[in-house]
Amino acid sequence: MDDNLSDEEIISRIIEDNLFQFPTEKSLKRTVTGCLRRLRCLGDDELIKTVTHSSMEVGKQVCLNAMMKEYRLVWDFMITVIGAKYREQDLSYGRMDLNVFFMRLQAQHMGLATCWTGWYEQDEMRNLLGLTDKDYVTGIITVGYADENPDARQRRQPRFIEI
Repeated sequence: MDDNLSDEEIISRIIEDNLFQFPTEKSLKRTVTGCLRRLRCLGDDELIKTVTHSSMEVGKQVCLNAMMKEYRLVWDFMITVIGAKYREQDLSYGRMDLNVFFMRLQAQHMGLATCWTGWYEQDEMRNLLGLTDKDYVTGIITVGYADENPDARQRRQPRFIEI
């Protein structure tokens, strides 16, 4: 891109040199076209040069940023799920995180509110759900209609004890 080549010339060069090291050319053109679109989404020549000339790890970070800019869903996932994990210094990530994100997104789309919790007594929850001791409940998502106009919560009055 920094050699002032057209997209077709870039695609042709990538295929000829097998830069992506795909075993076949079948889906290579579509993949390269998507990559070029993401790079252009960056809108910054310096970032594009960083991706094309830096280490793979640096390039991955810049490409993730490009995906976040292009796809609102990726942005939401990174902010709500990964951002929350980062703030809590929880470096684990799994399929469950993705599933919970999409379940909550689907509920929101249906006009429902959700609340995820992982704060409960494990044995009691297994009993309630009829699970065995081998099962582990990783979290609970409650689903319902949000109170659009909740009453203000009453604050507790501090109790003072005379000494």
